[in-house]
Amino acid sequence: MHPPSKPRKKERSLLTISLLIILAALLALVILLSTDESGLVINEIMASNRIVIHDEDGAYHDWIELFNSSSRTINLEGYWLANDPDQAMQWVFPETEIGAGEYLLIYASGNDRRDPDGAYFHTNFRLARSGDQLTLGHPDGTILDEIVFEDKLPSNISLGRISPHDEEWVFYLDATPGAANDTEPYEQVFDMPPLEEDLPVFINEFLVRNRTSLADEDGDLYEWIEFYNSGEEAVNLKGFWLSDKESNPYKWRFPEVIIEPEQFLLVFASGKNRRDPLGPYLHTGFGLNDRDDELVFKTPDGKVVDLVPIREQFSDVSYGRDPDNAAEWLYFPQPTPLEPNYTMGYETLAADPPVEEGVLFINEVMSENLKTITDEDGDYKDWIELYNSGDLPVNLKGFGLSDNSDNLFRWTLPDVTIGPGDYLLVFASRKDRLDSDAAYLHTNYQIQVTGETISLTHPSGQVIDQLHTGRLGPDISIGRNPDSGSNRYLFTEPTPGKPNTTEPHEGYAFTPLVSKTGGFYDGPITVALEAPSPEAEIRYTLDGREPTSEFSRYDKPLMVTDTAELRPPAYVEGELYTGPFEISETTVLRARAYEEGRLPSVTVNRTFYIGEEHNLPVLSVMGDPDDFFDPVTGIYERGRGGSSTFPYRGANFWQSIELPVHLELYEPDGRLGFSFDMGLRIAGQYSRAEPQKSFNLFARNIYGYNEFKYPFFPDFYPEKPLANKAITLRTSGQDWRHSKIRDIMMTSLLEGTGLDYQAHRQSVLYINGEYWGIYNIRERINEHFLAYNHGLDPDKIDLLQGSGWVRSGSNEHYYEMLNYARANDLSDPRHYEYIKTQMDIINYIDYWVAQIYFAQIDSANIRFWREQSPEGRWRWITFDLDWAIWGDNYSHNTLRFVTSPAGTGSGRSLNTDLMVNLLRNDHFRQTFVERLAYHLNNTFAAERVLDRIDTLAENIEPEMTRHLERWGGSMNHWTGHLGIMRTFAERRHSYLLGYIRDYFSLTSEEMQIFDAWE
Repeated sequence: MHPPSKPRKKERSLLTISLLIILAALLALVILLSTDESGLVINEIMASNRIVIHDEDGAYHDWIELFNSSSRTINLEGYWLANDPDQAMQWVFPETEIGAGEYLLIYASGNDRRDPDGAYFHTNFRLARSGDQLTLGHPDGTILDEIVFEDKLPSNISLGRISPHDEEWVFYLDATPGAANDTEPYEQVFDMPPLEEDLPVFINEFLVRNRTSLADEDGDLYEWIEFYNSGEEAVNLKGFWLSDKESNPYKWRFPEVIIEPEQFLLVFASGKNRRDPLGPYLHTGFGLNDRDDELVFKTPDGKVVDLVPIREQFSDVSYGRDPDNAAEWLYFPQPTPLEPNYTMGYETLAADPPVEEGVLFINEVMSENLKTITDEDGDYKDWIELYNSGDLPVNLKGFGLSDNSDNLFRWTLPDVTIGPGDYLLVFASRKDRLDSDAAYLHTNYQIQVTGETISLTHPSGQVIDQLHTGRLGPDISIGRNPDSGSNRYLFTEPTPGKPNTTEPHEGYAFTPLVSKTGGFYDGPITVALEAPSPEAEIRYTLDGREPTSEFSRYDKPLMVTDTAELRPPAYVEGELYTGPFEISETTVLRARAYEEGRLPSVTVNRTFYIGEEHNLPVLSVMGDPDDFFDPVTGIYERGRGGSSTFPYRGANFWQSIELPVHLELYEPDGRLGFSFDMGLRIAGQYSRAEPQKSFNLFARNIYGYNEFKYPFFPDFYPEKPLANKAITLRTSGQDWRHSKIRDIMMTSLLEGTGLDYQAHRQSVLYINGEYWGIYNIRERINEHFLAYNHGLDPDKIDLLQGSGWVRSGSNEHYYEMLNYARANDLSDPRHYEYIKTQMDIINYIDYWVAQIYFAQIDSANIRFWREQSPEGRWRWITFDLDWAIWGDNYSHNTLRFVTSPAGTGSGRSLNTDLMVNLLRNDHFRQTFVERLAYHLNNTFAAERVLDRIDTLAENIEPEMTRHLERWGGSMNHWTGHLGIMRTFAERRHSYLLGYIRDYFSLTSEEMQIFDAWE
């Protein structure tokens, strides 16, 4: 066989050229396929979504729709969206694909969700209804598509393309998120379309201030709108629009609901947004008021059916069509929802109330009732006294008694009559009792001691009387002086239910002025005080006591105990100010002005730090030193009843006595952060017997504020709330003389896990000007802590401790779940699925993974909670880790310890039935292993733990020398405990891997999930 002949040189050249051409074409095709994004466009947007489509949480957010009009799939990783022209790549897509001819819906919610496995993506920005633009960009920064909208977009109306390749944008009354824009387009929807003249359905009657009229299915009294079909055929209202604003007429849309001939349809304007045609009532997503609003009723294509201006409205008086002339509107004192307007109607209603002017008065009010008068339950509650000065009885049914000028009917009086010259006492207790035959009536609100305006309003809406309480002290009332007309006075001897005949006080003395602001000074300073009134004198103290004077017996709050016994205040007459004085060392100044005929002024509080330097926030507590340190009665002392051995049971510091104190916080830059009156108690368990004690601080009405609104924990925002009912100044518990950072280090590692934990802030404390060392500001775990962190009602939370001891709410639900887990085999998927509806499984596992990693041997010290609702599931709270990461317990088999059927914790006191029975389920065991791997690889990665230890230690290192001088100890001891913690972080994983492998019988292949620690 002859070998194949070689091609000639010319043929070889042609072949080479052909191959190069083919390769070039292929390369061009690859490049084209990888770079051609001309088919990806913004197809439709909505900038005010109220009812059209909700996200996976049931919330209505702005949305953006993309469309891939090309013939291939596009991977969107690195593509971006922005509504700020100066921020390219403002929100970047993760790895996800949009197929050829497919739509992708993204919520512009501001929630920033990018999980490819989630239901929807969410951008980190929202769309403005006007003056905004939206940009779609390529990973290389190139802009692929852009839309600018300057006019204000109506609610529930989308802006979209006529076709994906068409540059023309139009409005759609029927938006199509996630689908083609195939509904009727409109070039303009801002101008009112012509009236729809042939439709027989119209608005017949509405009520704006519903106090006693028709209640909805929840028992709530909301505004309502009545429609009537005057025609001879049924009308389907599907797609019709309803709004309270002519400028925004597409707020709410009817579902498919049919109104028969000569029938009525009632819609509650409640804001509940219920659109189930089979439900008891329909509910709009907006409410009504009589401030320049109008009712707008439109057809699905935007034609106006009815437009009714909302004139001045009165409580329980409806506004409806005249049955004899449908073009005229009348006021109906007797509304007729779902009936013809057959009652007496009036063109106008008299503006004056049908009671003689100057007859009914708010005569006396108390906002801080500690010992003046009890209600029928024996409780001391706020109260309001009404007085009838006329000659005739007045029935108060329907009168509003409110502490809110924007809601004059927050609480409405029942059918009760006040006779001539009589008084009616109403407790402002929040108990909301309306039985006119009972001993007392009770409102559904309390009165803030910082001052509120109390209003008495006639059912017509006419305000009868108002009284601004101002800030009132304990058992001080404000009321009308019968000898001085309408002037209001303060009474230190209140007279509830009787004439105000005791000595009146014109008000409070004016607050004295201080020549120096509190804060940090390098050396001695001279301080001067000034009374704004020449008739006043100033008393001051420099030891923390609040000054008093012979002018007043009511100027110091009483101390509160858990048994509700009140300790009388000591009488302390402050130094009389006669001229400027020098302060040469760190001192607290407290000053008040006193004037004959007036109550004492507000106390001025200042802390002057002389020659002090700190790199941490500085707290200053001011209070009567005897309350703290009197050998017999001081809460810091053992007193006469304390045992002589640790922990000194029976000592004063084991009692729950609350002191009135003042607290200031200075930020590290030297500026004053806040200055509050509050209550203080000794905190902790065995740590309260140590020399440096922890404190709980409480905001209560008695001190003037019922919550602290200050960013105590700026490093934890926005995760942690601004408002707190209570905070704790913690010494670090049992770790107080060792590292000072154990507990805060461990809990801070849980940021981002979804577990509940206390925020912290390292700080320095002074008590009455004396240095008290390093403290950690912490959130206090109670129902308010949970309410603030989760946006819940604190009165609807079950909070338990240990094996089910109630701290708030009830343990009934928990025991029902626990008994179910004990009585049923949780390896059965049916029983396991039920338990998952009762508790948050992932939260439960994550909680115990943290306890296992930390080697928490005090594992019975446990708290858990749920919201009292059908959806409420039990969740666990991580706290009090003083005995974790201790000594050589990096080798402790905490996994076996917390899963032992014999129980866990000190003395095996915590029952483990729930854990043991859950571990019988294969899915739970697999999830447990996966969560262990995740947290060991991430949350508790050795380098992360070591970095957190170093950071917290560095924060307090400059302070440690002085702290140790105050409380004893050595720097070597301190650094030694930091070393123990570092050793734990370096060695813990290797031990845990062996325990996990043995406990779950994992193979080498299954252990690869922990590869990060090999």
